[in-house]
Amino acid sequence: MRVVHARRSLLILLALIAITATADVAEGQALTVLTTVLPNGTQGQAYVGPTGVPLLTLNGLPPVGWTVSAGAMPPGLGLVTTLGVTTVTGTPTTQGSFTFSLTATDALARTGTQQYTVVINAPLTITTTSVPDGQVGIAYSSTLAANGGSTPYGWLVVSGSLPPGLFLNPLTGAITGSPTTAGDYAFTVQVTDVSLATATRAYSMKVTTPPAFSVSGTEVWTVNR
Repeated sequence: MRVVHARRSLLILLALIAITATADVAEGQALTVLTTVLPNGTQGQAYVGPTGVPLLTLNGLPPVGWTVSAGAMPPGLGLVTTLGVTTVTGTPTTQGSFTFSLTATDALARTGTQQYTVVINAPLTITTTSVPDGQVGIAYSSTLAANGGSTPYGWLVVSGSLPPGLFLNPLTGAITGSPTTAGDYAFTVQVTDVSLATATRAYSMKVTTPPAFSVSGTEVWTVNR
């Protein structure tokens, strides 16, 4: 009997120590929010793709819940929790700059708060409506331009092809080179911003062969006249 009572006393003592330690941690240690910055977004485009941005803490004991504790998120964005992970997701509907705070609360009622500022930009568009034609063997240069979204942009030919000898710079949107083959060419270019918003535009280009020049006959020249 003494052994049983001793074991019970030991178990009770360990439980009290665990409860006391948990209470001390809960009172003395705040949550550390790892997601300190949220990217900007684009009006009418899914925020950072279909998955959104996960909100993470360093020392939170699951489950960790998130709430908007100050300000307001951009219209169209919200907090969605799936399998214990909360993300900022949605499709922004309004342009502008939005400042708000999110607070995380874990299973021990510890909290951590982080303030964010998110800018929702105008819809991404390619503003260059056409590209100039080219000539075989003649240096070519034309730069595509875009507006809206969140810079920097990335450029890519997604259908068709540029004339042989021409290349699209994926960072600047510049089309450069020297065409090697005459013909009519059609291609579609896509621009992507850092929030994964996209826009496309179709172009056509004609490449011609420079006219040939010939000299015939004899010319008589007089010195100093």
